[in-house]
Amino acid sequence: MKILVVDHNAILAADRGLYRALDGMDGLELALVIPLHWKERWGNFYFEREEGNLQVYGSRNIFAGRSHRAIYFSLWNRLEDFHPDVIYVNSEPEGYLAWQAVVLRDLKCKNAKVIFESWRNIDYTDGEFPYKLAWTHAMVERSVLSAADHCIVRNQPAKEILSRKGFYNTTVIPAAVDTSVFKKLKDKTITAKFRLKEFAIGYIGRFIDEKGIDVLLQASKMLEFGYQILLVGDGPAKSRLMELAKELGINDRIVWGGPVQHSEIPAYLNALDVLVLPSRAGRMWKEQFGRILIEAMACGVPVIGSASGEIPKVIADAGLVFKEEDPHALAMGLQELHSDAHLRSQLSEKGLDRVERLFSLSRVSKQYYEVFRSLLPQSNHVP
Repeated sequence: MKILVVDHNAILAADRGLYRALDGMDGLELALVIPLHWKERWGNFYFEREEGNLQVYGSRNIFAGRSHRAIYFSLWNRLEDFHPDVIYVNSEPEGYLAWQAVVLRDLKCKNAKVIFESWRNIDYTDGEFPYKLAWTHAMVERSVLSAADHCIVRNQPAKEILSRKGFYNTTVIPAAVDTSVFKKLKDKTITAKFRLKEFAIGYIGRFIDEKGIDVLLQASKMLEFGYQILLVGDGPAKSRLMELAKELGINDRIVWGGPVQHSEIPAYLNALDVLVLPSRAGRMWKEQFGRILIEAMACGVPVIGSASGEIPKVIADAGLVFKEEDPHALAMGLQELHSDAHLRSQLSEKGLDRVERLFSLSRVSKQYYEVFRSLLPQSNHVP
């Protein structure tokens, strides 16, 4: 069984754990196409070569950094060379990449199955996508939903949204975390670097209004114990957050960690006593999963998140959940975690267990494999 994957999130070698786990599984052969360059709000990323056996190919593309518009110039050649049974693209159905995949499949390898993925938990009715030229994305979505074979959805709302649009071939598979990378570490260099000597509360991610970092700052003002807040990341809201910290009189308790590579995050997580994800929902966005939560759990760090979107389902009983936009409720949760070492230890163990059962590479890769296998005729299945 030959699987061709197109995924901009795998541009760095450290982020290919899932595909390494899949490659060679029960005879599966996988080839990965990634952009030569990808631009995010917090930095530029460039193609990294693969040291192992996984076949990885770089491709020039247009709209680098815009996942809903990216087009890959080398996809035609890869289809011609690899002759895949399945084409799996990291693209929402309204994304140009998903449309490119179904069009090239029909031109080049008609028997291949096309799988796209979706994190969407807001239904953009009547094609009101939050992008420029929304009508083109509405047209693309209709084309993809009529031609694609399957979708891997990351949450139940995405499955329900696609069902309302008449697309039923979906499987819910959560995000995965590489527990060989995200784990408890003995090295505490980050703690020493930032002189974290008091109870360490952390946030890691984008500095945007939707992530609710201001709620965390407001909550910290109410705390009645010694603490430090480690904020790791960057984004357009940073200057406003720095001003808010000064207004609240807590600036001396905040450590601004700056943006870091994904491979560096385990070290930062291991410096924390608790990880907070205080997201808030908006008209066009709400938390679709919260990957940093399972990464923290894998490092044995207790987590506390708002009730926004999928956060409560990801956390379940392995952490605390507070009412969205409620700094007082968040402060109470942080106070409880600080004062109860047994609770912190209990949540740490539950988080580790939850990750192993639901989000580990071994668990998630098997779910992917079952989806791939189910799409092929019985004669094509690997014994």
